[in-house]
Amino acid sequence: GEHVKKILDALVTLYDFIIVDCGANYDDRTLTALENADDIMLVVTPEIGPLKNAVLFLDVANKLGLSLDKVHVILNRANSNVGIEDKEIERTLRRPVAYRVISGGRALVLSVNRGVPLVIAKPDHPLAQQIYYIVDSFMAVLHKKAA
Repeated sequence: GEHVKKILDALVTLYDFIIVDCGANYDDRTLTALENADDIMLVVTPEIGPLKNAVLFLDVANKLGLSLDKVHVILNRANSNVGIEDKEIERTLRRPVAYRVISGGRALVLSVNRGVPLVIAKPDHPLAQQIYYIVDSFMAVLHKKAA
């Protein structure tokens, strides 16, 4: 955790934005990253296991004193039609779904296997367009915060 804090402190002096992709554990490194985050993007899929993990995360975040206002829920595979509706997800998480992204299908798998991000390999793909939308929307929010 101490090393992560030093790294984050150094990165803040070099970059305007830092994105940390944390694992699903709550070790010192993850907790340090979360405690130092301005915003947290919580990615969930419409399945029981991931929803249970998201509830656990929100409980841990609350116990740590993290502001839940900085947690933004992203519903991944929003078009999977597996029987868990958006409203049920929001009720379960007690948070609105801020962003929805569809499954990337074959194009995403090929992109990952080739090591080329989908937004570069196929920028017109619907998933890539949704990623651009999330970034644009989030940037607008950040600019409002800075103003």
